[in-house]
Amino acid sequence: MKISFKIPKGNEEKDRQLAAGGWVPLKEPEGAWTGFFLSLPFLIASGAISLGLMAFHSGKTCFGLLKEILFSIWQIKGLDKGTLEVTINFPILLFLPVFLLIHELLHLAFIPDFIRSDKTYLGLAWFGGYVYTEEILTKRRAVWIPLAPFVLLSVILPPILGGFVRLSPAFEFIISLNALGSSVDLLNAFLLSAQVPRKALVLNNGRKTYWHLT
Repeated sequence: MKISFKIPKGNEEKDRQLAAGGWVPLKEPEGAWTGFFLSLPFLIASGAISLGLMAFHSGKTCFGLLKEILFSIWQIKGLDKGTLEVTINFPILLFLPVFLLIHELLHLAFIPDFIRSDKTYLGLAWFGGYVYTEEILTKRRAVWIPLAPFVLLSVILPPILGGFVRLSPAFEFIISLNALGSSVDLLNAFLLSAQVPRKALVLNNGRKTYWHLT
């Protein structure tokens, strides 16, 4: 595994070799902003799923939960007295880099033998952290790599916390943020699920993804 601060660029010669070898390019967004806008339905769905699960396992209403999450970040006082006092919860904000690392490590954990791989990267870019690999993957593995943080942190974690400990506002905020931040991951998982045949292999070359039916 390598540490990087930018996603490795694709090799055009490799693109030609993959095309000649029968690898099919995945139809996917051409740019980061296009990907973001296409992921908005997944952002809404993932946020609603996470909020509903937390509401169910905490016994709170969705509206009450939203209010609690918002006030876990900042508190506004004094509006009724003609003054304005805003208090920001800095400990939660300081935890965000740790959360980002956990999110990316969960992606990384689903890449086979990632520690010894010289084709796998863990990095930081302007849009946040990222995990990238050029290892050949099965379709199932390729789908689970983007899905893992959302499923583990925003779907499985709420009932566990709700069953054994109290779902605190800090946990509610982190779980919600993870769900919303997983929207592009969910879009990628959907594109792979919809386009790649069940027994195909998946390979990345820069920002391009290819599949090949074995």
